[in-house]
Amino acid sequence: MKIGLVVTAYNCEKYIKDCLKPWLNLRNKFNIIISANSGMFKPYKDFGFEEKNNETLKVLIESKLDFLVTTSGDNLLDEDSSRNLCLDYLNKHNVDLVWIVDGDEIYTENQIINIINLIEQDKNHSSYFIQFKNYTIKYPYFTKGFSRETIYKTNVCDGISHFHFDVYITYNNGKTNHDLNNGLYIPKEIAYVDHFSWLDDDSRSFEKITYQENRFIGPEGKRCAFKSDSGKLLINEDFFENRGMDVPNLHKSNHLYSFDFDLYYSKKNKVFYLDWFTRDINLKIKLFNINDREKLIVHNMSVNAGMKYYITPPSWFFGNDFKGFIVEVWENDSIIHSEDIIV
Repeated sequence: MKIGLVVTAYNCEKYIKDCLKPWLNLRNKFNIIISANSGMFKPYKDFGFEEKNNETLKVLIESKLDFLVTTSGDNLLDEDSSRNLCLDYLNKHNVDLVWIVDGDEIYTENQIINIINLIEQDKNHSSYFIQFKNYTIKYPYFTKGFSRETIYKTNVCDGISHFHFDVYITYNNGKTNHDLNNGLYIPKEIAYVDHFSWLDDDSRSFEKITYQENRFIGPEGKRCAFKSDSGKLLINEDFFENRGMDVPNLHKSNHLYSFDFDLYYSKKNKVFYLDWFTRDINLKIKLFNINDREKLIVHNMSVNAGMKYYITPPSWFFGNDFKGFIVEVWENDSIIHSEDIIV
């Protein structure tokens, strides 16, 4: 199997070395062809943003990738055109997979190896979703639920023609990845990939707000999941309310973290949810008020794989200025999961 990478990296000097390292280490073992595009997208210049790519570009050049396209000055490309130049190169080399990687996504070598092993054994799907640990506002806090169709097989629908928007593709027979709707979610226990995308100390975050507000559809001020206020990066609650979605929590994993289930809190419904159980388990759930650890709720639960459960905390648990939960999950008198949830 021949794997073609499409790396998009602009102003990613904090992350680009760690991003590339596992791919460079594995390129010969797994026949990986690495293509990259690196340049400010044309709309960024139209918005008047300063070009900031020297350090990222230096790393890309020194890494001796198979293909690198970069633009500068007045001769910039848009996002889709930049990726399509890489795709054209990979198509000429008859790759079996096209794998999209952004310069702030950091895989481990084991994650890459395990994903490849899964794909080699899977004959039923044409594409694969990666689930990302989306570091948000301040590291190491992250939001859950972000995934992206990231890996495409090329022996489908006469091959891949082009990216028509973001990472979404059109095949040579005219169908799109949405038409096929045949993607498999890579389980988190195989790969839960670090994604340094929306952090308050990263200037890219504030530029992306302007970019997404102009690129995506929806009411003005509600097209991007984040906003800026007095130089601070904030979650844009209007974005989620406009779509009928819960405003995401900020999570922080503590010393133990399990992928046997998922936990989240709905501020709108004032309900704590337990979901995506992968096995039957007898659990003890301990919910602490993060402001006052003496406030504690304990629930003993027998849960079944595939089911969804909820806990409605009593009003006394919250108190004034409620900030969130400390969650501990126990099985057979042993703790198996611990995280903070900021609401």
